[in-house]
Amino acid sequence: MLALDSNEVLKLIWETYEAEIASRNSEDYEVNQEQMDKFTFAYSTLYRIAHNCHGKIEPIRFSPVEENGGITIYAHLVYLRDIDLVDFCKVLLDASAVSLDATTNGEVCVSLVIPKIFKPKSDS
Repeated sequence: MLALDSNEVLKLIWETYEAEIASRNSEDYEVNQEQMDKFTFAYSTLYRIAHNCHGKIEPIRFSPVEENGGITIYAHLVYLRDIDLVDFCKVLLDASAVSLDATTNGEVCVSLVIPKIFKPKSDS
């Protein structure tokens, strides 16, 4: 039996993903307003946290064919207090993926994904 190593598996997954995305057309997608509202709340929450922690937030880049929306902030210290903590917990409930990482320059990177902010247009 032929076995693939982990790099070959990742390469195969990436090639499959790229082919699927390349086959899609942005004009075939529309905003999923309920999920976009969650993205907007998540973005404003992380923006406020980044600002309060003297950090930065990455610019928004939407790709309707990928359907999901990602948000990333960087700060040397992420301190959540009062409303920031409450709102961050609300955001976590809506996120499909969350990542907390230390960078090589001593920052904390907080990234999350809000799913399905774009959806295929209905045929109606």
